[in-house]
Amino acid sequence: MFHQVPLIEMDGMKMVQTKAILNYIAGKYNLYGKDLKERLMIDTYAEGARDIMDLIMGVPFTPPEKKQSTLNNLETKAKVRSLPAYEKALSSSQYLVGNQLSCADVSLFEVALMLEELFPTILSTFPNIQVRITNLPDWLLAATSGRRIIEGLTVLLYFPALFITEFKWVLTRS
Repeated sequence: MFHQVPLIEMDGMKMVQTKAILNYIAGKYNLYGKDLKERLMIDTYAEGARDIMDLIMGVPFTPPEKKQSTLNNLETKAKVRSLPAYEKALSSSQYLVGNQLSCADVSLFEVALMLEELFPTILSTFPNIQVRITNLPDWLLAATSGRRIIEGLTVLLYFPALFITEFKWVLTRS
């Protein structure tokens, strides 16, 4: 459609646009809540994770003289604004929203892994997050094991990779 990647073939369709792909997979695998209220909360948590991931993605493109201040800003925002919200939500439930795994939990898992790569002790004051990301389903842990940030390059889409047996990646060039 837009001559870009990711392009995923699934269920006889060619899909593009990361968020559209994620929403489709979340709907197909019942990871998007039971009603509009849950979907709102799932989207809120997922977009909060995306805010942090966007900051992380900018780090490799930061000029060397600004890199440390950029990292300091990222760490502060994660520790003061984002992670406390997830920690609070997980203090009364094993899931961020509702009573089952959702794409909000997967988004938290992804951002937690990315943050740990940059700041190895960042989760030390967030015990509920630590418990949650170590007690995820085996299929999720297996699907994402070994994914790590490499300076200047990172895996942008952990979530679709979870369903690699359900579809194939199609890279196109026009």
